[in-house]
Amino acid sequence: IERSDAKIQQQFFEKSGGAGSSWSIKQPPEAGAPPIFPSGDPVASLRDVIVRPSERRRQTDTDERYAQFVDMIHGMLSFEPSLRIAPDTALEHPFILWEPQT
Repeated sequence: IERSDAKIQQQFFEKSGGAGSSWSIKQPPEAGAPPIFPSGDPVASLRDVIVRPSERRRQTDTDERYAQFVDMIHGMLSFEPSLRIAPDTALEHPFILWEPQT
C-alpha cells in the first residue's frame, strides 16, 4: 500500500492513528462494519479461505492441488501489477495444466 499511488491510497485505504499506524480498507459509511486490515501473510489468508477440510474433499483435492490453486490465485490477485501473473502465464500454470491420473 505504501508503494501505491497517493490517489489510490486516498480512494481505497485509510490510516488509523498517527505515524507508524497500519492501513485499513475504507468501508462505505453505511456499512458499519469494523475496518478490514490487509493480511501480513496473504498466501496463508487465501489458504484459510480456499482449502476444504479433509472430510469434505473430493478424491482429486490433494494438498498439492490446493497449493497450486492458492499460488495461482495469489498471482492473479497481486496488488502490484508487475507481480501479477499474466494471462498467458496463468494458462501455463501447473494448476491449469494438471491432468488427473486414471
